[in-house]
Amino acid sequence: DLLITLESATTTVVISGAVAKPAKIAFDKPTTVFQAIMEAGGANAYGNLKSVRLIRMVNGVQHSQVLDLTPTLKGEAVRPFYVRDGDVIYVPQSLF
Repeated sequence: DLLITLESATTTVVISGAVAKPAKIAFDKPTTVFQAIMEAGGANAYGNLKSVRLIRMVNGVQHSQVLDLTPTLKGEAVRPFYVRDGDVIYVPQSLF
């Protein structure tokens, strides 16, 4: 007999900072950073999508990078940046 087990590749991401609903959210399909923020209710009135920080562990080392999501918000064609399991997305507050 052949037994086939299907595992769901769930990606769990923490979204915090200036978003409507900061949360730990699980996704069961490929999801972009922008889509993940929208799942958290989007940036709140003070959220700065020009300097979203993505924190990711790679081989036990924490990496951090800043993403400008304003072109996506404007509907411009940009290369999507997908989340990975364990990512932390932080939306900072605008300084003004």
